[in-house]
This record gives sequence, structure tokens and C-alpha cells, in this order.
Amino acid sequence: MNSQRFTNTLAIAAVGGLMMLACKTGSEKTTSSASEALVITSSAAGNFPSYCPIFPVPAGTKDTFSLSQAYPDTFDVNAAEPWMEVDFRTDYQKYMKTVLSYAMEGNLEVDFNVQKNAVRQWYSAPWMHDDGKRPAEKGQNSGRECLHGLTREITIPVGTLAAAQTVPYQTYAIAFYNQPGGYTIGKVWKNPDKPAVKQSTFPEGTVAFKLLFTEADTTQVPYLANSKKWKANIFYPYNAYAERVNKDVRLLQLDIAIKDERATETSGWVYGTFIYDASQSGSSWVDRMVPVGLMWGDDSGDSTMLNISNKYNPSLKQTVINQSLLTVPPAGSNKAYVTHLGMGGRMNGPVDNPISSCISCHARAAISDEGVPASIANFGAKKYTYQDFQTYFSTIPCGVTTITQKDSKGNETTFTTGDYSFQLVNGIRNFMALLPPPAAKQGMLRAAKRKPIPMVSRDGSVDLD
Repeated sequence: MNSQRFTNTLAIAAVGGLMMLACKTGSEKTTSSASEALVITSSAAGNFPSYCPIFPVPAGTKDTFSLSQAYPDTFDVNAAEPWMEVDFRTDYQKYMKTVLSYAMEGNLEVDFNVQKNAVRQWYSAPWMHDDGKRPAEKGQNSGRECLHGLTREITIPVGTLAAAQTVPYQTYAIAFYNQPGGYTIGKVWKNPDKPAVKQSTFPEGTVAFKLLFTEADTTQVPYLANSKKWKANIFYPYNAYAERVNKDVRLLQLDIAIKDERATETSGWVYGTFIYDASQSGSSWVDRMVPVGLMWGDDSGDSTMLNISNKYNPSLKQTVINQSLLTVPPAGSNKAYVTHLGMGGRMNGPVDNPISSCISCHARAAISDEGVPASIANFGAKKYTYQDFQTYFSTIPCGVTTITQKDSKGNETTFTTGDYSFQLVNGIRNFMALLPPPAAKQGMLRAAKRKPIPMVSRDGSVDLD
């Protein structure tokens, strides 16, 4: 397939055929039969762009990011899953650290150039390279930067990271999936001209992890001292939009997501977050990653502590929190802490939106036939009502299903879920946003500007992973 045609002149039929797929259990995890086997050729896989083309690669750059996109046509159902030896409900820290070790194995040695991992292969999702925003429109394009493939995420408000933080900071991140996850990405993008969201069901044993960096320095956020540091091609200052420059970013947060059959009744997924803590001992930055918490459901029937996000909630049964991180250390300390959790004390990352949670947010990774993402929170509410809580914290099953949402005028839209994956849903959204109008409509639209496709966000303003 001609790569220039792929980048500039793709056409697609509307994503249709909404369907329900049951969430797979461990006993159902099998490789495809010959008649069902997914075939992804290296030539097709090699056509997905690696980073945003509208920002030039700085002169003198020797190495640029290369998307890991040789998606497998099957996966090893007998591969070791060491986290399954740990009960996440009774020993969440051991569970999280077991997954962390699995994710780091072979990747530390190659600095997350995951194609070179000698232990196991990891993959990233396509079409996160360009969200369609252009500098002339004064929009910050969240697409992958050229050095490490990081996408722009939430802007951190003043005081969110530490008391000494006096200016907003950007965050940039990249996510990786193991072989079962890469298998599903390949199914969704088997036809690179027509992504199939209804193929999004991830198998048991899927693991994803995300590295989240910030431009914040150690004078304002002391607990970032000696964190992992990369040079990234980012906007500077935080509200710039026309150009990107090379700037140091430091690892702040590391997220994990595991498709675990023991969580099928609540969400099918287990989500965890680590924060970097300079006060911890250890020779490697990995040793200084501290669990913030773990969740496997949204406690959808528990609305206690509604609109409170900075306190531990003992009534929650599907969230476990590292309470020590809620204690603010004395001035001058380099010990990490969090200024908030999620809604009602649910688990959420240090820079994630406190009106949400990992589960409530990712459960609504969904897209309409027109490529519009579902809403993940009521960003306009000063305080959540019980109705808001029911809308955004109700249980959504894993796998592929449909959900409906109403806009402010009461109009109802149906969305197809992407099995808790914003990487898949946002990639499809970006793909559809950059398509030319269908040939039948081009004549009608010649004199009119095409209506942009909205973007889902954590804070109501920027794209998320």
C-alpha cells in the first residue's frame, strides 16, 4: 500500500454494525483457528506513521521514535502470568510490583525501544501521531513527538504536584501493550483503511503500562529528583502551540492495566498507579516507584464522600489506597505525596482528574459511528449530583458493548466501547478526524469548512491516552 496515500488520502466507511461481545474468561483464551487467523503483513503494519509530521525533527537528531507495529497474528496462551499467583485484593502492592517487574523486564536495557526487547515483545497503538489540530487554529496537537513517541496529556494546575508548584506543567506519555494486547490492536487495524472498534475485546493476560512524564523541575517538585529523564520534543512554554522544542521531561507516574478474570464481575480489568518518590532507597528509578493504589471496580453502589477526593474512603470495596501518600511531608522533604485521589476517594493517578477514577474514565472509552468519543465526566459541574454519579460511575462490562449518552439538549447518541482502551478509541477518532469527506459529499462541502470531531479529555481541554 502506498504510504503517502495512507497518510494523506484515506477513505473509510462509517464504523457500523454495533454488537455485544462477552468478556473472555481464562478458560476461553485460545489461539485463532486457521480459518479465523488474523494476518497482518509487515508491509501493511509498516505504514502507520510514528510521530506527528507537522512539527519538524530538530536538526542534528540522530534517532527518532519508531512505532512498534508488527502486531502478531496470534499469542502464546501458555505465556507466564506471574501476577496470577498474587491475590490483588489481599496484597495489592505485591501484585502491582509483580506486574511492574514484568513490564520492565527487557525494556530497561533498551530504554523502552521495545522492538529490541529480548525477553518479550511490546506494541503501541497506531494513529496517536496526529489529532488534527493545526497551529493556525491555535490548537495544541497532542500527537506523538518525534524523539520518544510521547503524546501530550493533561496540563497540571498550580499546586497539584506539590505546595512549591507555582506554574502549570505539561504531561507527556506513551503506552505499551504485551503480546495479547498487540494481537487485539492488530485485529482492530487489520484493514488499515477501516479500523474495526467492534474487534477491541482484549484477551485475558493482556497487560498495558504507561510512562507519564512532566516538564516540572526538582525545585518546584522535589520528589522528582533522580527520576528517569528523557529529552522530548514538546511545546514550551506550556501554553505554546506553534512550535515544539527539545526539553527535559521527568517520569512522574507509571500506570498499569491488566485483563484479569478475577475482576470480571466488576470491570474485567485491574488498574494501578505508581508515583516516583525520590526519598525511597534503591539503585534504580524503578526501585523508587511507589504504589498509589489499585482498583478493579467503581463501587457503583457507593456514593459516600461524593465530591471529596483528598481523603481515604474506608467504605470502598473495589479500591485500595496507599494511605501514607495522603500525608503531606514537612517543608524541605523530597518525599512524594498526592494532593488528591479520584471521586469519593477512588483510585486515580496523581495528575488525573479528581472528579473521575481510573475505571470510570476508561470504561467510557467509546466512540460513535461518526467518530465522536463518549463523554467521560461532567466537566462543567461545580459539584457532582447523585445523577452525575450514576451516569459516570455505573458499571460497564469489559469487552465490546454499546452505551448511550444524552447531550445538553436531550439528544441521545449510541457509542461502541473499546474494552477500556483509549489508545484504540482515540486512534480511531484521530483517523476519522483526518479523513477527507466522502466523495459523494465533497461537492456539497467545497464551500463549507468541515465540522471538526470533538476530542475526549481528562480536563475538558486536551486529548488523553
